[in-house]
Amino acid sequence: MKSNFDKKLTRICVLGGTGFVGEQVVRQLSLQNYQVRMVVRRAERFRHINLLPGVKLVALTEGYDEAFFKTCFKDVDVIINLFADQTCQTESIADDQLVELTQLIKQVAEQSKIKRVIQLSQIGANASQAANPWLKQLGESDAITHNMASISTTIMRAGLLIGANDYTSALYAKQLGRGGLAMIPNAEKQVQPLWVNDFAKALVSSINNSALHNARLEVVGEERMTVMELAEWVKTLMDLDKAMLLPMCQLNAKFMLLLGPLAPFRTVSATQQKILAQDLISEQDFVAHFGFEPVSLEYALSSFVANHPVKYRYDYFRQLAGRNQADFK
Repeated sequence: MKSNFDKKLTRICVLGGTGFVGEQVVRQLSLQNYQVRMVVRRAERFRHINLLPGVKLVALTEGYDEAFFKTCFKDVDVIINLFADQTCQTESIADDQLVELTQLIKQVAEQSKIKRVIQLSQIGANASQAANPWLKQLGESDAITHNMASISTTIMRAGLLIGANDYTSALYAKQLGRGGLAMIPNAEKQVQPLWVNDFAKALVSSINNSALHNARLEVVGEERMTVMELAEWVKTLMDLDKAMLLPMCQLNAKFMLLLGPLAPFRTVSATQQKILAQDLISEQDFVAHFGFEPVSLEYALSSFVANHPVKYRYDYFRQLAGRNQADFK
């Protein structure tokens, strides 16, 4: 099914937008002058988001049900479903709610004549993946969304997203800042890190890009490496040449999770363990899908972990602003 709309879609409802991915998506929507209705449980915790131009918070007073979704979707063109981002524990849904809520979203979206649904997922999502309940639920949710009637959909299966307060590189940086040793769980996993800001920009660019309607995309960065190599990048950019990085076995990772804030190595999180249960790599080309190059891993990490000189910071912000460094020579 191909969809061609006569006018630009501008009215957006964001579900699950309070996490690591969601906040960047909402900021990008605001920057591009979309009208955003963002659902939250505790509006008082997200006053900073409410200050963004064009963004309005809608409080979830009880639970998600048909009546609430009908209210949220009224006079909306596009639904952005980020329930798969569970990094904000006080706002996220339980794993076993994902498929049921996606089915309810489908039902109400079809009734409300929504034109467009964009859904966050993960590389490896597969409804037949019995060995991994999370990937199975994501796969089932993706299938429900992809089969919406008369609605143009895009499934964005993310790889490893990095940025301030992420569940990998930021944890490594904090641990290295506390001492000269960090143990790295899932060290052997292959990843292609992508800055979360670039992911958000790509997602928003897909709203009115007809070439990406009814597509299932794998969204990764351009540099392939192991998780341990990512940790080495963090160590290098922090100028900690003498620091030590060691792999952490799964048994130790589970023990660290049980210890919580008492753990001697706080480089592991429940979200990380779920996301990095498999390699997060793809042959799909980011530039071919979205028409712009993601920032390099060095630039991305420099935005939140690096101890770099002032000139390097200027270069970094020039790139963010779309300015070529050669223009300043």
